[in-house]
Amino acid sequence: MVDDSSAPIVLLDFDGVLNAFPDAIGVRYEDVGVAPVVECRGRMTDDFGPERAFRLDGVETVRLGRRGGTWHLHWSRELAANLYGLAESGVIDLRWLSTWQPYVHILDGLLGWDPDVVHNTHWYDPLTGRGRMGGKLHAVVDEVTRQLRIADAGGRPRPIVWIDDEEASVANALMLHGHEGAGPMLLVNPLAFRGISRRQWACVRRFVADPPEGPVVIYSDTMHEDGVTADRLHDIDRLPDMTGHRGL
Repeated sequence: MVDDSSAPIVLLDFDGVLNAFPDAIGVRYEDVGVAPVVECRGRMTDDFGPERAFRLDGVETVRLGRRGGTWHLHWSRELAANLYGLAESGVIDLRWLSTWQPYVHILDGLLGWDPDVVHNTHWYDPLTGRGRMGGKLHAVVDEVTRQLRIADAGGRPRPIVWIDDEEASVANALMLHGHEGAGPMLLVNPLAFRGISRRQWACVRRFVADPPEGPVVIYSDTMHEDGVTADRLHDIDRLPDMTGHRGL
């Protein structure tokens, strides 16, 4: 068991990461992670097949009242168990960083996660919404700064993984690449229609098992699932976000 004080920190979103939205492009939930499918543009794709996608076998409807609305959730029990297994064994320090902040106790219950193992990051005011715009990035930068102070004091900075379908973006990877840091970072940007892919999960596993030395930033998206260093992102064509925001 890895000492919690040295374990890589994994900051986890929910919507578009664990909770996927394949129906937005005409893919049935029950087909994801099962076989190649025909998506809304009429072409056959293996993007949702078993070699690339986790099966979305966790299904639940959550009612959050008048303010929160009703949400139909679809997630992979295999992926959730893998994440929690690493956290429970101390390999990673798993923390929610999600707009579900006021309701993660509900998610923990659905996923079978112990809140004493998976902690919640409080990054915005759920009553006023203050901090919601840009608050996730601020929380990540705060953690980077905290690790820099640890390094300046002679300690060993902890690696950081940020998994978010929207805000773990090329722009934020480049910003963090230019920001003074101490330890390595991995930003994972899943396809919201599918959630974390199998190759992206393998990228996370490699990173936490053997983090690179120094303040390197690695970026994983649907075009570069195995990860690419942020200094190469300047040379990569950026595609516009075609998904929009879905979820809470």
